[in-house]
Amino acid sequence: MLCKIMPSEHRPVSVLPEFIAQKKGHIVITSSMAGIKTVPGNAVYCGTKHFVRAMLESFRAESISGNTNIRTTTIYPGAIKTELLNTVAPSETKTVVEEFYRNVGLEPDAIANAVLYAVSQPDNVDVSDLAVRPSLES
Repeated sequence: MLCKIMPSEHRPVSVLPEFIAQKKGHIVITSSMAGIKTVPGNAVYCGTKHFVRAMLESFRAESISGNTNIRTTTIYPGAIKTELLNTVAPSETKTVVEEFYRNVGLEPDAIANAVLYAVSQPDNVDVSDLAVRPSLES
């Protein structure tokens, strides 16, 4: 098995024993743009997203030292039209962000295409990080 799709409730660690045994695999995790830049007022959220990058880079380094070919990709979505904003408490900031998402947010297919790109590369290519955001997002 070259790629194993895991439901969101599973941790990426659960695939490692199988990938190590077969000496190959590809772990793809969705993070956030907050994983590669900071957002004022969101230090904890940014910290958890930065941890995702560090964790996956560590898995990749361990794979190399273990002589396996476990590739890792972290996708960093920007403004993607999902239900994410439904979980944010009403506020003036939320209203502004919702309008931005309505006007320039990308459809979820943009993320699906990024994943497809990463996993379709030859076995000797590791696409480690992909930032996917609207061209008008800073």
